[in-house]
Amino acid sequence: MLKHRWAGIFLATMLVAIIGCSPETREEVSTYPVKGTVSYNGEPIADGNIQFISTADSFTRGIPIKNGSFAGESIEGEVRVEITAFKAAEVNEMYKDDPNAQPEKENYLPAKHNQESTHTQTVSSSGENNFTIELEE
Repeated sequence: MLKHRWAGIFLATMLVAIIGCSPETREEVSTYPVKGTVSYNGEPIADGNIQFISTADSFTRGIPIKNGSFAGESIEGEVRVEITAFKAAEVNEMYKDDPNAQPEKENYLPAKHNQESTHTQTVSSSGENNFTIELEE
């Protein structure tokens, strides 16, 4: 009887291992190099983030912006572009007495350039994807 119980536990464990270790059914997403510059009111964005969001599915790729430039990868096709730009804010009240506390960052761009953005770019699988993005207030 004990022998059959261990056989059942062994089979259940193997079944879980096989199912849990199966390759994912989602296909690998191909990405392509993108680069460019981003300015706001004529000034390069010193510290920020640019997101390329697929208009066909939920694929999103975020790329840091440093000194007005970015370089990374995005999915091919039409993508919606969201941009955030950061400036130093106050140290969180909870950490104000900590000498090592860092100021938080806050986005200073209007929502029309990030969560409400309608700006799009087309990323090509061939050729150069070099974008110049000039944002205005």
